[in-house]
Amino acid sequence: MQFVIEKKPLLSGLAKAVPISQEKASIPILNHVLLTAVAPALPPETGSLSISANNLSVGLDLSVPCDVQVDGALALPGRKLLEIVRELPDGDVSFALQDNGRVAITAGQVSATLSGIDAAEFPAFVDVSEAQFGAVDAIALSTALERVVFACSMSDARFNLNAVLFERVDAGVKLVTTDGHRLALATTSLPLSIPNGKAVIPRRNVTELQRVLNALDGQTELGFSDKNLVIRSGEGDSQLTATFRLADAEYPAYEKVLPEGTPSILSVNRAAFMHAAKRVSVMTSEKRVGAVIDIEENAIRLSAEHPDLGTITDTVPATWGGFGPESVIINVHYLLEALDAFTDEMVNIAIRDVGGPMILSVPGDDDYFNLLVPMRK
Repeated sequence: MQFVIEKKPLLSGLAKAVPISQEKASIPILNHVLLTAVAPALPPETGSLSISANNLSVGLDLSVPCDVQVDGALALPGRKLLEIVRELPDGDVSFALQDNGRVAITAGQVSATLSGIDAAEFPAFVDVSEAQFGAVDAIALSTALERVVFACSMSDARFNLNAVLFERVDAGVKLVTTDGHRLALATTSLPLSIPNGKAVIPRRNVTELQRVLNALDGQTELGFSDKNLVIRSGEGDSQLTATFRLADAEYPAYEKVLPEGTPSILSVNRAAFMHAAKRVSVMTSEKRVGAVIDIEENAIRLSAEHPDLGTITDTVPATWGGFGPESVIINVHYLLEALDAFTDEMVNIAIRDVGGPMILSVPGDDDYFNLLVPMRK
C-alpha cells in the first residue's frame, strides 16, 4: 500500500471516523480505522482512499481522492493516527506500507511509523443495498433531534426508553422520547420510508448520528433497512456512508399519557420563567428536585424548600385562562431542560386536568411540545 494525499481532506476524514472507534474496546480492532487505497482503473483518473470505522453499533465509511501508487489496506490505531496527522505540516502526506507491517508516514521534514493490524480482521461494513432513501436537510434533522433527545431515559437498563422513536405519520415523521416522567415530541416533514412504520434508535447512536449530520453540508440522504438507519452523502471520489444500528425493542405506547380534551392555557415569558426556575433550583438537591408551581390568575409562583438550608420563592407575571388556582410539584431540572428546547419569547403551558401533566409549547406551533408529569406531593 502506497499513496500520497493532502493533509486537509485526510484530517477531515479522520475527524469524522475516529470518534466512532472505541478507545478502550475489549476487541483491539475496534479502536482502529481501516485505510483502503485503490488505484485508478484508467490513468490519469484519480485514485481514492477509503477511511472506515466500526464499533459494531455505528459504522462509517468515507472516501477522499488521492494519488495511489500501490493498492492495499491496513487498520491503524485511530486516535494515534489522528494525533499524528493533526500535527503534520500542511501539504502532501505520504503513506507507505513496510515489510514489518508498519506504515511509514512522511510530510515535509517529518517522518513517523505506526503499527497496524491486518485488514482482514476489521469488521465488515453493513449491507445497505435494501435501504430506501429520502432527501433530508442534515442540520434541520440534527436540530430536531436535539430538541427531543434530552428527554430520553439515562438508564441503560431501560433500553427501550434510552432511545429515540422515529414514527411514520401522514405529515412526515414524528421524533419521540420519554423517560416515563417527561416526553418530547417533534413532528417533521421528513419524506422517509420506515419498515413497519417505526424505528427505535439508541441514544448513544443518536449522539453519533447528530455528530455526523453536523459535519455534513446541506442536503443528504437518509434511509432505513431492517436493522439500521443509514446516512449517505457526496458523489464521485468523495462519498460518505454511515450506519446506526436500531434497537431491538418495542417502544412504549406513549400516546396513553397524552391528555385529551380542551386544555386551560397559561402564557408566560420564557426567559423570565427560566430565570425564576434557575433561582429556585438553587434550593433543590439531588434527592429533592421538586419545585412547587402555584398558578394564579395573573402570575405563576415558583418555590422550593430545603429542610436543612431554607426556602426560596419567585413570581413571574403570566396570563391564566384556567379553571382556578392550580398547584403542582415539578422536577425543576426537567422544567429547565424543557424550556431551553424553545427559542421563542412566549411559552404556553396547557393543563387539561387538575394535577395532570403540563404540556409546554409555543403559540401557533403544533409540531413540537414537551410534556412534564407532576411529582407526587
